[in-house]
Amino acid sequence: MSLAPTTIVRGAPPALQPYYYTSSLFVEPLRADIADLLGKFKDAVNAKPDGESPFQQFKRIWIETGWKWVHLLVLEERARKTFIEVVERCFLEVLNVSDDLVSSLGALFALYTFHTTQPSALFTIGHIDVPIDVHAVLRNLPSRLSGSRKTEATYIVHHLSVSFRLTPSSTLIPTLPHATIVRVPKPTTMAHGRPTTKTRRENYLLSLRRLTREVDELNSIGDPSGEGEDFGLELPSAEEYVRIKEELVGVLDEDEEKALREGTARTERRMREIEAWAMREGKDVEGYDWEGKPIGLDLVGLDPEDEGS
Repeated sequence: MSLAPTTIVRGAPPALQPYYYTSSLFVEPLRADIADLLGKFKDAVNAKPDGESPFQQFKRIWIETGWKWVHLLVLEERARKTFIEVVERCFLEVLNVSDDLVSSLGALFALYTFHTTQPSALFTIGHIDVPIDVHAVLRNLPSRLSGSRKTEATYIVHHLSVSFRLTPSSTLIPTLPHATIVRVPKPTTMAHGRPTTKTRRENYLLSLRRLTREVDELNSIGDPSGEGEDFGLELPSAEEYVRIKEELVGVLDEDEEKALREGTARTERRMREIEAWAMREGKDVEGYDWEGKPIGLDLVGLDPEDEGS
């Protein structure tokens, strides 16, 4: 799906296409934000059951969490229509699927607050599309509550009822094709820019596994006494290996560092033995090239005089 910006008139600021707001790129983070809002509301209600009224608590959390700015996220008229419809549908979604009365009450408060605080200077929608099965849940919600919760829920449902526009049952997906929420696969390509600490750590671990595998393969060369066959495997020097290991340790936590040090102690010892063997056999450790790859051991020709000495 293209996310290319569009404009109304020449010179207007860019705006996302309306169907962006019915994609998982927008809906999934929105659902997470709604869950966070309702979770904080539930905690506040349980912490102060006899303090502020439920709606006063919700209003305070709505402001503190930044939801009071939500209508300023989208200013362009075409996009605002889809944006408002999707946000209201997500609030209704909680009412339809949640078995928790406090979360359902919070979703009702959120729907009421979001719908009634649309800025008059921007594009507004006067109705709320409500599937008929969700409408039945809304109508029955006040009867499942008590005290001030029931009073406030009854008032809000009555106030919003004039704005409800009933649609077929939600099980029939009564939305137009372009309004159906679609899932957009997340890109698998590596992002540009500086790598994160997690990415660097993964790269170091991959390098460590590669080095460990190559060192294990050196067992076919023979023991450090020099006996065995030369297969021309590439070997880093002990100093280069220690440098890479210390660089890796710098990005690990305490437990990972301990496990790494225990796991690489034998490898480091084996590297030093191999380097000593290579020097005795007339080989030289060249280090690493500009890409960070080990260049390996190359046979160094010895003069007959050196061999005899």
